[in-house]
Amino acid sequence: AGFDAAIGDPLGGCCVTPYGYSVMLKKLMGFAQGKVVMALEGGYNLDSIAKSSLACVKVLLDDKPVQGFFETLPLEATWRVIRAVARGYAHIGLHLHIRKLRLESVTRPCSCSLIH
Repeated sequence: AGFDAAIGDPLGGCCVTPYGYSVMLKKLMGFAQGKVVMALEGGYNLDSIAKSSLACVKVLLDDKPVQGFFETLPLEATWRVIRAVARGYAHIGLHLHIRKLRLESVTRPCSCSLIH
């Protein structure tokens, strides 16, 4: 697990929250049918590494993501990527019907707002 993408890391700048890491790991475990090996690498903020590692270990032990709050709201940039992918496949006759959920979009994770 490379935690240099974690919120608070001085190099990554990606603002991935512990909840975000836990959700990614949960999805990966689904794809890999539960067969996952983790090795800690990367990350330059000890607090971020500790919180993100804890979130991932909880997923490994409990098989569920840690509880999130606003981190579950989709970023507006995510919707733009989804719409672009849908348009990209339209030329081959695959029409993906993307319906935006009733959730509000945010421009960045709320946890990033705490550090700005």
